[in-house]
Formats: sequence, structure tokens, C-alpha cells
Amino acid sequence: MTFEKILQDLKKNEPLVISDFKFFQESIFDKVLHSSRLITLNFLNSTFTDVDFMASYIVSCTFKNCKFENVIFQRCEFLGSTFSNCTFENCNLTRTSFEGGKFRDCNFVNNDLRGAGFSEFDFIETIFRFPFDCSAAAKCQHRS
Repeated sequence: MTFEKILQDLKKNEPLVISDFKFFQESIFDKVLHSSRLITLNFLNSTFTDVDFMASYIVSCTFKNCKFENVIFQRCEFLGSTFSNCTFENCNLTRTSFEGGKFRDCNFVNNDLRGAGFSEFDFIETIFRFPFDCSAAAKCQHRS
């Protein structure tokens, strides 16, 4: 089953609650998924464009070779999630909480991270391109 098919079956304005799936080469665009629960999902070579995940919980998920463009993660909680070789471009991550996970070989380009918190989150070979001010992010703890 594809992620897009799961979304098609979702009723309008209903939060998505999903766990234990693997998705490959998904292209998700123009979706509103407020207050969703994504648990133990794996996305490989996938693209998310103009998706609104506001106030969602993303727990123990893995994203490899993914691109997030114009995605709203405002007030989301990422717990134990890992991102490898991912790009975040023009995303809204304000007041988002990242706990106990990892960014490896990721690129952040022109994102809004005001009030974002990073606790026990590893940044390995990750680049933040202008504008990014770590002081604008709450509890920004960088560990190499």
C-alpha cells in the first residue's frame, strides 16, 4: 500500500494515525495532516511538497534520501526519529520539538526554526544555509 493511497482513504480534516509501514519513492504534495500520529514509519527516496503536518507527533520514524519543500512542521514533536541525506527547504519548523534523534548528511535551506527545541539530537555532517541562527532555536544543543 502506498502512502498516497492511505491519504486518499482519509476523511477530510481527519488526523492520520499510522504505524509500522515502509514507503519507497512516495511523492506527497498539497496535503493537510494536522494533529497526525506517524509512528515507526520508514520513508526512502520520498518527496513532501506543500504538506501541513502542524501539531503532529512523529515517533521513531526514519527518513532516507527525502526532500521536504514548503512543509509546515509547526508545533510538531519528533521523538527518536532519524533523517539521513534529507533536504529541508522553505519549511516552517517554528516551536517544533526534536528529541533523541539524528540528522545525518542533511541540508536546511531557508527554513524558519524560531522557537524550535533540539534535545539529545545529533547533527552529523548537517548544513544550515542562511538564514539560520541557533540562538533563535530554543535549547539548541549541538553534539558532534
